[in-house]
Amino acid sequence: MAPRFTAVAILAALEYRRRTGQGQYIDQSQTESALHFLTPALLDYTVHGRSQEGVGNTDAHLAPHGVYPTTGQDCWLAIAVRTEAQWQALCEVMQRLDLGHDPRFATLAARLTHREALDTMVAAWTQAHSAQEAEAMLQARGIPASAVQNSQELYSDPQLTHRGHFVELPEPLHGTTTVEGSRFRLSRTPARVERAGPTLGRDNQYILETILGYSPKHIAALTAAGILR
Repeated sequence: MAPRFTAVAILAALEYRRRTGQGQYIDQSQTESALHFLTPALLDYTVHGRSQEGVGNTDAHLAPHGVYPTTGQDCWLAIAVRTEAQWQALCEVMQRLDLGHDPRFATLAARLTHREALDTMVAAWTQAHSAQEAEAMLQARGIPASAVQNSQELYSDPQLTHRGHFVELPEPLHGTTTVEGSRFRLSRTPARVERAGPTLGRDNQYILETILGYSPKHIAALTAAGILR
């Protein structure tokens, strides 16, 4: 959370400098940036004395909700049922209409109470399908679902390819390298990724000569002394 607040603080400081010519000292606390996102947990402890613990893929307000195994080695499908209509649609896709009338799963509260049994039944269905097949079946019925992608699948994802998310750049040690581009697009000032991360000492000459104003003789002396690499 902190970097997002820091970015806004930097922009505010730059605007202040533009208007007044004066700089700003930014003191950004990571803890204070994130603390208000923990308000429900803090209130729960204050009112009920309950301390929040790790919950894995479960959700306090959604069921079924989790990552379920599919056919193939280490292949998974994420499912998040948000509404009663989505729950009934899931029962239809799984061809388990009986679950829609089972008292254990008739309401969200009941499904949360019997979460483990429900997850076992959903997993039994997902294991009979590939992640991509199950994803398509569920999304076609308006059920939030997504195959968990490995690196190769992510790189070839058609939506990311369409957006030009992955950018291939020249890199002196390995020929080329692939990096992620900007997550958003601006029509007037589009983000550009023009070069890979720096190798050791790549910008020495520019920094010493242009920014610090060292003479070529001084830089040569530093190099000869083994100070620069």
